[in-house]
Amino acid sequence: MNTSTQKFIATDESVAAAATEVDVTHFTSAQINTRHARTGILTCYVKGANAASSGNVTFSFACYDPLRAAWDTVAYLTVVCALNATTAVQKSITFYPDMAKFKLLSIQNADATHAATCNASITMKETRA
Repeated sequence: MNTSTQKFIATDESVAAAATEVDVTHFTSAQINTRHARTGILTCYVKGANAASSGNVTFSFACYDPLRAAWDTVAYLTVVCALNATTAVQKSITFYPDMAKFKLLSIQNADATHAATCNASITMKETRA
């Protein structure tokens, strides 16, 4: 059976100017099971006046290693949203999951003046027998 589902990984996370927010310390990321996923579209979104700045917001994602029963501490995937003087910036990428599950590891706001309000979501095409 083929199904598509959208899941929010992080919603309306506020990241201060020139700061990095980290999972567990600053927010709690959803852990997305990708075991049955064939493809996914990962969408990172920055909204509000902060998108009018000239900095970047970087989303870093980590994988779960079932052999070690632990999350990786180095980013598996990094998505950079280049802010461009608009009220919202969205960047979507297609990926083919090759991990058991993943989560948002950190959000980094490079702008020295503006805070950022950030969302991350994934739409997965799942194939199950």
